[in-house]
Amino acid sequence: MSKDALIVVDFGSSALKVQAVTFEGDLLAEEKEKPTIVKDESSLSVEYDSGVVTSLVLDCLRLVNLKVQRLGYKVRGIGCTSQRFNMVLLDREGRVLCMSPNNDPRGFLARLNLNEQDLRKLYSLTGLCPPQLFAPARLKWFEDYNAGVLSRVAKIMTMCDYLVYTLCDRIVTDPTSAAGSMLFDVRKGSWCTEALEIFGVEENSLPEVTDTGEVVGYLSEKVASKTALPKDVPVVVCGGDTQSAFFSMHVFDADDAGVVMGHTIPVGVVTNEPRLDEQMRTWLTPLLRERWLVESNAGPLGLFVEWSLGNIFRSSDFSILDGLAELAPPGAKGLLMKLYPSISDVKILGHQDVRGLISLPPLASPFSELVGLEDVARSLIEFIVFSVKANLNQALTVARRKLKRVAVTGGLTRLTLMRKLLPSVLSFSTEFTKHHYGTALGCAAMVARALGYYASLEDAVRAMSPVIIVEPIQELKHCYEPIYTSWLSFYTSQA
Repeated sequence: MSKDALIVVDFGSSALKVQAVTFEGDLLAEEKEKPTIVKDESSLSVEYDSGVVTSLVLDCLRLVNLKVQRLGYKVRGIGCTSQRFNMVLLDREGRVLCMSPNNDPRGFLARLNLNEQDLRKLYSLTGLCPPQLFAPARLKWFEDYNAGVLSRVAKIMTMCDYLVYTLCDRIVTDPTSAAGSMLFDVRKGSWCTEALEIFGVEENSLPEVTDTGEVVGYLSEKVASKTALPKDVPVVVCGGDTQSAFFSMHVFDADDAGVVMGHTIPVGVVTNEPRLDEQMRTWLTPLLRERWLVESNAGPLGLFVEWSLGNIFRSSDFSILDGLAELAPPGAKGLLMKLYPSISDVKILGHQDVRGLISLPPLASPFSELVGLEDVARSLIEFIVFSVKANLNQALTVARRKLKRVAVTGGLTRLTLMRKLLPSVLSFSTEFTKHHYGTALGCAAMVARALGYYASLEDAVRAMSPVIIVEPIQELKHCYEPIYTSWLSFYTSQA
């Protein structure tokens, strides 16, 4: 097993990544690209160039495979995962008509003609809102503005489905991807008849639904020839990137909670019965059979950190942010920060104002210390930690669960201060994945289980994605209780 490797193709929100992982969870090789996005301001449409995407997938696979071979490893399987809430349209010949990412806003221009009763019904069945964010609204946009394209649509799928289709010529999906379409019944685990009727979508235009983490085909001869991979390599559908990351954190059981600190920051609580929020602030998505996630989300704070590093701190190095933040005291001398909204209220996504605000201590007061760049750095990290706590509390309330354990993965966990502050602010022992590339590890664990290397997904995750437990620091815990309360008041008073 020591010389066997698995490849993960991950089309995330920030980039397309192809990563090779060992059965011990070590990253052997990685290729990362940002595919071309075609923007049309006149129609408010955003699409990927599908030809570029396909070429990049194959090029990255070839380069990663070459690196793996040079290291003496052999690829045993490939898993596919992607961002959720996207849409890919194929014509009858299998050609891409549209590849729409999760931030494509054109659904907000569509004439949906839905009343409050329809919205409530859709939320109760699909676990999602508002409808303008999802595939049916984008299909309505084509009906309103480009009926010629709509008339040629034969299949509606997600980007994860498209990756599978590209690699092994099979059109199939899994519940975690299908649920991102707003056409899937999250309770029954099948396409939702009522949603299909409301939006006028034919079920035969949708992929077959198979279990998450199953072998769905083998690498086609065409792909094998372009990537130098064997044509008999199994392809596994791993579904949504968020769920893959949750698996890497060993988050399987009711009362488990997970935080994915990536481009965005989903915060989810596992429940063994579907729980919806009467105020429609959270999503309900499938995790495993008879297991659901109540999802809250702190928004694109990973992107905000990247922007802050480049434009405020003039660096791309996390250690610069860490080093500065450690120089500032807890509470950053009273500096409070927010990028509204960072406490999830999904019913108004796309409609609310987005504002970045900072609360400074009184500059004219002789009792106030002037804040410096180190305080800005610490306030930024504190803001993220506070947002995670607020979203976790919200998800727990909706799920009606009591927290049993909480785990964290993602790129922002590379911030040393983040790993120290989060357990203390949560007042709870927190498990961090040893490796920050949680989506890849969760996906790789699914592939390893599907190929029979492990008896269960839980066994695969334990072997491939170890966690490190960090306890709250009592001094910081008591120090941050009033600071968090002050931040929450600042957030709600100006939201």
